[in-house]
Amino acid sequence: MDQPPRRLLVVEDDSDTLQLIVEVLEDEGFQVQPCRDGERALKLLEQGMFDLVLADIKMPRMTGTDLLFQIRLLGLDTKVILMTAYASLDTAVQALRGDASDYLIKPFTLKELRGRVRHACTCQTRLYDRANS
Repeated sequence: MDQPPRRLLVVEDDSDTLQLIVEVLEDEGFQVQPCRDGERALKLLEQGMFDLVLADIKMPRMTGTDLLFQIRLLGLDTKVILMTAYASLDTAVQALRGDASDYLIKPFTLKELRGRVRHACTCQTRLYDRANS
């Protein structure tokens, strides 16, 4: 039995990066919802279910880390991968405290992006299968 395509929310304020990530992940068969800011992403998460959120850390108004903490406050167990071009021990610790699934440092290769997203979705599928068996 085929599983439906995974629904991903990609939150990135740089339009060129957002477009590239969306195209790559759609080519992999994912249903991808692009979003340019964390506040809008939070509204989308409140309205619908996503299997994975891929969010840039450094964004205006609401950072990706703030978004991660808001997702957890809502009680959502959605997998979250944080991306940053400004990697530091502090951002890595914040990601771990917020229970991020992964931490992707820019610039990353498209192969690395695909692999990390597939891995996060595979882990989500295993958890779902265990909970429903």
